[in-house]
Amino acid sequence: MPEHVSILQLTGAAVLALATVAWVVGLTRVLRRSLAEPTAWHAAHPLYGLPPQRAPLRTWSPSN
Repeated sequence: MPEHVSILQLTGAAVLALATVAWVVGLTRVLRRSLAEPTAWHAAHPLYGLPPQRAPLRTWSPSN
């Protein structure tokens, strides 16, 4: 235990280290879960919050 460091600083460093470990564990679990999902699930469930897509506009050209 360092001599010139207060208990509050040591406690803060320990809490920060634990929070970092918890964040890394959570991030790896989320990334593993997202990689394990099949990509067909995303195509089967459209985003209902977005408006439906329209056909692209036709542009006039002299060759038509």
